[in-house]
Amino acid sequence: MVAVIVAALLGFAAAAIAPISGSVAPISGIAIGGFLAGKRAKHHFLYHGALAAAGYVVLEGIGVVPTPFPPAENALADSVAIILSDGTLLAVGALAGWLARPGGPSSFSDTGRAR
Repeated sequence: MVAVIVAALLGFAAAAIAPISGSVAPISGIAIGGFLAGKRAKHHFLYHGALAAAGYVVLEGIGVVPTPFPPAENALADSVAIILSDGTLLAVGALAGWLARPGGPSSFSDTGRAR
C-alpha cells in the first residue's frame, strides 16, 4: 500500500510539473515502496517487493493511479505497451524488495541485530 501511495503522489506531482517526469515517478515510487516492503518483511523479500508493485498494477488497471506510459494508437501496440509497463513495474518492485534483504546494501547501522 505504501508503494501505491508513494508512486501515485509522485506521479500526480511530476505530471503536473513536467510530463517527461510523469513516466519516471511511478517507477521510482514502486522502487521505494518495494524496498520498504522488503525491509518490513522477515522472509521472502523479493516476493514482498513484487507484491507492493502488484498492488500498483491492479490500481493502474482500474484507473485509479496513472500509467507510466501514455496509451498507444492501435490495440496491439497498446497491449504490448501495457504488458511491458506492468512487467517493468513488477521487476522494479521485486528488485527493490530483494535489495532490502538483511545481507543487501543498507544505510542502517545493524544495531538491532543479535550477533
